[in-house]
Amino acid sequence: MALSIIWRDVLGMRDVSVEDNFFLIGGNSILLLQVTQAVSETFSRTLPLYLYFHYPTIEEFAAVLREETKLPSGSTALPLRASAAMTPPLFLVHDISGDITWGFDFVQLLAPERAVYAFQPPGLYDDSLPIDDIQSLAVRYADDLVAVAPGGTYLLGGYCSGGLIALEMATALAERDVQVPLVILFDAAPPRRKRTPSSPTELLYGFFAEEDVPVTLKEFAALDQNDQLEYILDGWKQLKIAPPAVSVDFVRRHLRIHEASERAFARYEPKPYAGSVVLFVPGEAAGRNDAAGWRERVLGKLHVQGVPGDHFEMFMRPAVTELARQASGHIAHALRAPSGQFMHH
Repeated sequence: MALSIIWRDVLGMRDVSVEDNFFLIGGNSILLLQVTQAVSETFSRTLPLYLYFHYPTIEEFAAVLREETKLPSGSTALPLRASAAMTPPLFLVHDISGDITWGFDFVQLLAPERAVYAFQPPGLYDDSLPIDDIQSLAVRYADDLVAVAPGGTYLLGGYCSGGLIALEMATALAERDVQVPLVILFDAAPPRRKRTPSSPTELLYGFFAEEDVPVTLKEFAALDQNDQLEYILDGWKQLKIAPPAVSVDFVRRHLRIHEASERAFARYEPKPYAGSVVLFVPGEAAGRNDAAGWRERVLGKLHVQGVPGDHFEMFMRPAVTELARQASGHIAHALRAPSGQFMHH
């Protein structure tokens, strides 16, 4: 079977069972990109990355390729990992450009009984209009969260600016008397008032990894937008943060979400949040005073926790192992504590 050959080649294994979980036999988010490239070349199909994550065995993914599996449609809440256990599920909010791949390795390191979902913004993989209002986006996500996992208690997390959306969601859910014992912020800067939206060129230039910018903003601005998109896409492929088979439309869609997010944050008026929050800050940002900004917003318990790596490395191996361990500990404490408050040692 072609799918088995792809897995064996990518993982460097002589034998792979159709029931083996890709991520439990050596697979990770970088090797996954090699799988998507091979699947695209072999089957002429380019599928969203989360599908590989949600259907991690050859048997399950073959059913997706044969179109025997009913894929989720309409909902922004995508299942990264299902679980029959009655534990509160974790819902993760994307970064400012709509990306959720940062969470793939992190999720695999959490306890297997925890179901995990990630939100994908409207307009990223479909033709609907992006939502450019934070409160409206938070309400849409809260509606979809309750629809896919009704009648429960929920854990929320958000990376970068997604942390602000996660907090806004928690506020919306609290107004419905829905319990959110913990909101996890992954290197999220506190909200700034009256942000000025960047131009499309400035936004695209910001897509370069900070330590690896090959041209100046002035040189980049002199290119037409299609060349700018090609430049970014090549960089993303080299950094293994974009599947090798995708076209510039992949970057264009992320830019569209980023532009809508910029408009949304420019007029966002944050409200205080009374629940429990943990803020993970990477080692490189230890000197930043984010905690002070967050204490103006978080009226409940706020715990600031340092973790290894930088803004990107914190979700990559080996640093992500410590992040997952710390997050699991905070989740356990929050679920044991009365009214979702932290229990301190």
